[in-house]
Amino acid sequence: MNDHKDVALVFDMRSEATFYQCSLAKSVNFSIERFQEDTFIQWSKKSKQLENGSPVFKNKYQIHGFKRRRRHWCFIIGAHSSVNVDKFVLEMGKYTSKEQQAELLASLHTDEEKRDYLSLRNACLLYKALKNERLRELDLSICGFDKIAANYKHFCLGSDGQPLVARPAQADNYPNEIFPGRLYLGDWHHASDAHIIETLGITHILNITDTCENYLADSHPYLNYLHLNLHDEKETNVSEAFNEIFTFIKEATLPDAHDCTLHMNTPHAHIGQCPSTGESDEVTSASQEDGNGKRELPVSNQILEIDFKTCWTEVQTGAQ
Repeated sequence: MNDHKDVALVFDMRSEATFYQCSLAKSVNFSIERFQEDTFIQWSKKSKQLENGSPVFKNKYQIHGFKRRRRHWCFIIGAHSSVNVDKFVLEMGKYTSKEQQAELLASLHTDEEKRDYLSLRNACLLYKALKNERLRELDLSICGFDKIAANYKHFCLGSDGQPLVARPAQADNYPNEIFPGRLYLGDWHHASDAHIIETLGITHILNITDTCENYLADSHPYLNYLHLNLHDEKETNVSEAFNEIFTFIKEATLPDAHDCTLHMNTPHAHIGQCPSTGESDEVTSASQEDGNGKRELPVSNQILEIDFKTCWTEVQTGAQ
């Protein structure tokens, strides 16, 4: 995950109060107070009204992005609590009529459950409406915002509208996340920015250039560097360094794994690891074992599709 400026449109379906407590920067709040079920059922008409201006868009750039949503990656945040997402998401297709939804709402015990159910319902309806517009890059979050905020606090704003974590000191943004919380791909700006290294909890840096030094080796002695002087030329045989690179990455991120695949195309790759234990963060819980006892990396994205007319639910998983 990286900064979504100008390349992504994030719809946050949570209540207004929950959204303003903490939210992703530049996200748009389609709150349950402002948007009802009919908005998404009549999306063709309602979306045109939104394109002409709506208070949910805070500036002209958000309106422009919404009008050009077919050219952006669209990401929908469905609820605040991950517990409630797990509780409701696979049951959504069973409650299609307003009477059934009212019955379900009456059975919920807390206001948070009711808010999360309504926002998740709207999220699924918006997902279907955007899918009907043939958006090719569209994802519905399979976890609540609480997990997003916990893992990506550096992309979030607080109730005062200010970032929860200060922006990078030198780089324009954060490095690209390859595997959540464990492997990042960036350039020399990221590798030399102590704020980024500390914020992401990076403990290992793979430097595969002949032009960049190990910038933080002296100021951050806990960092483990592997520096390979590979010339950035067409004739350079980079395959000769693959075994050493793979070994370094496996030891840093998956100590007990048998196989690991890496794709690199920029000067620096950053490897995130748990500083307190020296072991990779949540490797055991995030990985899955196959029949041969090998650990596989988790699926990078999971897309949920719900057909409300037939009450048919399908969870489709796949790596991009």
